Amino acid sequence: MAHTEGKTMVSRAISVDQDDIQTLKGIQDRGVKFDMRKALDDSPENLEHLLKKDNLI
Repeated sequence: MAHTEGKTMVSRAISVDQDDIQTLKGIQDRGVKFDMRKALDDSPENLEHLLKKDNLI
């Protein structure tokens, strides 16, 4: 989920487009919990919160 043209940066480490969002939501709907961070010592960030914050869902 590297930042490229057409993607929205939702955190220091994650950039998404609509295809990424659909894929992540599908995985999350199967019960997988995401712990988004750039490095292990960073504070974890909630995927749904990040997407809602940027009005992506």
